[in-house]
Amino acid sequence: MRTSHTTSSEQLAGALARFIGTVMKGDQSELFSLIAELELTMAQMRGLFVLDASDHGLALTELAPHMGLSVAAAGRAIDGLVRNGLVSRTEDPADRRIKRLAPTAAGRAALGRIQAARLAGLRRFADTLGERERDALAGALTAIFAQWESEGTEEAR
Repeated sequence: MRTSHTTSSEQLAGALARFIGTVMKGDQSELFSLIAELELTMAQMRGLFVLDASDHGLALTELAPHMGLSVAAAGRAIDGLVRNGLVSRTEDPADRRIKRLAPTAAGRAALGRIQAARLAGLRRFADTLGERERDALAGALTAIFAQWESEGTEEAR
């Protein structure tokens, strides 16, 4: 007989932190090697991911808060991405004083390689699970994503 047990948000947050920590401490050598090969700092990675998620080019003053950096520090990080051809800097059509930043094709390709390396690490983790654990985790994630998607649909109305 199974006893009903309610998990508090705090307990679940702790379990999720442990889960993420365990997965991230696993074999991530491929990801770290790629980041070293691309010569990316953590700040540059954050900037590249934020720019990629945006549906339009961002000004440095818009990007910096999303990176958690001052405008000056974000500017230094982005300058390196521009020098390496991963981010473009173009004039804003409405105001030539503003420079818009966006990932280049090479920047998007680098992000694709980073995502593939992350996925490889997660696949290695999934390989350590038994069939029952994989099915349980996949079922829970499917339910969570379905709920998020329905909430997003309702908010859009």
